[in-house]
Amino acid sequence: MAGRGGVAKGTWDGCVPRECRPDPRILRLNANLVWEEARCRHRHQWKRGSELYNRLLTRAYAALQDGGKIRAILWYQGETSPALPIVQVALASDVGRYFEVVREAQLGTELPNVVCVDAMGLEVKENDTLHLTTSAQVQLGKMLAIAFLRIGI
Repeated sequence: MAGRGGVAKGTWDGCVPRECRPDPRILRLNANLVWEEARCRHRHQWKRGSELYNRLLTRAYAALQDGGKIRAILWYQGETSPALPIVQVALASDVGRYFEVVREAQLGTELPNVVCVDAMGLEVKENDTLHLTTSAQVQLGKMLAIAFLRIGI
């Protein structure tokens, strides 16, 4: 449950970093081309027990049947926007056999619409060499914002 602040083993500690709280000064252009306050209007559609959440779980459980494993999440961007800017995060911690190979591929991507933010060196949780601490997630969020602004959309 990365990206949710203080979540560990499915339990949230209730900490929402100041930088992650809604801010009415930040606006976005919605699908109807109307400026509105930027916030997750449809996050409730993904809450436990919702249709989207249940569909996701149904598909995940189907993938796990007969000994299957979920080993990756693939994102397929529609053909109507192949130049959509993508900001990705390079792995932050040395976990797994192919760590260096994956980092090399992430950092070596040379496409005009792809930017890679290197998370190496950010603080990871105690007793967990994989997940970032809440403060490191906030720092990474700022790094991602800077990278996004550099794309110059």
